[in-house]
Amino acid sequence: MAEAFFVPPEDVLARLEAPDLVLLDARFDLLDPAAGRRAYEREHLPGARYIDLERDASAPPDPRAGRHPLPPWPAFAARLGDLGVGPDGAVVVYDDHGGGFAGRIVWMLRAIGHERAAVLSVPFSVWKARGYPTTAERPVFRPKPPYPLSAAVRPEAGFATTDDIRRLVAGEAFGVLIDARDPERYLGLSEPIDPVAGHIPGALNVPYAALRDPDTGEIAAPERLQDVFRGLPADRPAVVYCGSGVTSAIVALALRAAGWADVRVYAGSYSAWVGDPLNPIARGAAAPGSGGIAGGREHIGKG
Repeated sequence: MAEAFFVPPEDVLARLEAPDLVLLDARFDLLDPAAGRRAYEREHLPGARYIDLERDASAPPDPRAGRHPLPPWPAFAARLGDLGVGPDGAVVVYDDHGGGFAGRIVWMLRAIGHERAAVLSVPFSVWKARGYPTTAERPVFRPKPPYPLSAAVRPEAGFATTDDIRRLVAGEAFGVLIDARDPERYLGLSEPIDPVAGHIPGALNVPYAALRDPDTGEIAAPERLQDVFRGLPADRPAVVYCGSGVTSAIVALALRAAGWADVRVYAGSYSAWVGDPLNPIARGAAAPGSGGIAGGREHIGKG
């Protein structure tokens, strides 16, 4: 599963009893942070353990770091150990939000070197609708030591900083900037959460909802994802952002699945960008020909 970014439910169903498989339930509701855990306690995939976006995979909000900053990596590693996740074995993460929350967990797992991590390609509700098993029974498992953070792995390499984005916007860096939010928020027509409507100048809008088949709710196959990203130059680094660095991760995973080699997530995302009033804001569609592409010689994340 090292190269599988998305796993179909049939594959998970066939391996539910596999001793090397850890299922993580990442259901969450930004407007009701306790809703995901309540849903987990009612029913979940057999053997699944609950991971909380804000308690386990985020630091407290900060105006300059965004609404869901990354937690300290040792704290994340310790929580993984508590959940029985170690370097060996496969991890599949699911939610009921089209992968929007599960993708954050998988991206973070891969950032610390755990390549056998993937998103279940269908939401929990689709799993259940297909008649696949669920349970309210709490799993019994043995916690492990904190996940070992290798000195050879640099988790920050999977993420872009606000300074990286400033260089990209100024044309001093080389890359493609992608906004994963809904079109209404990207265009600046509405903004239900952050204080200023609009987007980071030069960004292209690829809503994370575009990754899913509208009829089945399943994340599209790699060839279909290539169609979603058609027109973006695959030979340039891609940086994806959203409102707070959560749903951007599923788009980043989809880019990797579609063949992009150098992809990063702007962890602070739009909420961090607007936290500094000196950062410019754009509204409406990207200027013709800009395509979210900056042409500087410096690559994002270097220098």
